[in-house]
Amino acid sequence: MTSHLDILHEVDLVVGSLVGALEERLLMKDTIIIFTSDNGGLHKSQQFSHYSNGILRGNKGQIWEGGHRVPMIWRYDGVFPENESREHLIGLNDVFATLCEIVGVDIPYGTAYDSVSFAPYIAMKEKTEMLREYLGTWSYDSGVKGFKHALRQNGLKLVHNPRTHEINLFDLMDDISETMDLSGTLQHLDTMKSMYKELIALGPCPDDVSGTFLLSNTLAKVGCTWFMTNTNSRCKNHIEGELLCNSICGRYKDACNDSLFANGKMPDVLQ
Repeated sequence: MTSHLDILHEVDLVVGSLVGALEERLLMKDTIIIFTSDNGGLHKSQQFSHYSNGILRGNKGQIWEGGHRVPMIWRYDGVFPENESREHLIGLNDVFATLCEIVGVDIPYGTAYDSVSFAPYIAMKEKTEMLREYLGTWSYDSGVKGFKHALRQNGLKLVHNPRTHEINLFDLMDDISETMDLSGTLQHLDTMKSMYKELIALGPCPDDVSGTFLLSNTLAKVGCTWFMTNTNSRCKNHIEGELLCNSICGRYKDACNDSLFANGKMPDVLQ
């Protein structure tokens, strides 16, 4: 027995007892259960031959699939179909909008900017028209200097290392272990250019928006220059500061001015 297996056993017991208590009290038709993880498995568990990521490359927090791809199980008796699976791309950030739609609650203005509901998709696997087309992931292995980012679109995954300007492309439908880099194949060049532009647009260094916009929890219209006065307080209290005025409120604004992020310039390999 190891600490890794100990915690797995404890999770099994705790979740099992919780579900059992709900079933005994006949509350399952009034309860939504979501079981998932926030990132991939631990590397150190491998020293005991516990490969929690299976054939996935990488570990917790890394840019590879083993650092981000996780299972997700939902249960809502009488509402969600039983013993079915879904394969479309979703992110943990989509849970917020999904729950709001399921229970009939409007998403408050200024929240869940990056959340896309997949409630209809839970009900019917054919309902894919409103799902996200791509999902970005970021990794800071050693702070900003260890930054890498990636974009998933359909079955393809583009990985970019700003320090080396290296680009990798993987077809996860045929190569879930990310062993075959397709970036050198000319037939994928236009696809990689398009995916790279989407990746840069997602962040962490988006361009400031021009004009004015509404502040959350207020009726005020402001522009990015509004955040320059009392920057710390205003950036802290209004999420629009970071989302729309990165050069002023962005948490990585200093790094964004560094050549590390290339300021959105297309890497030479994609020219």
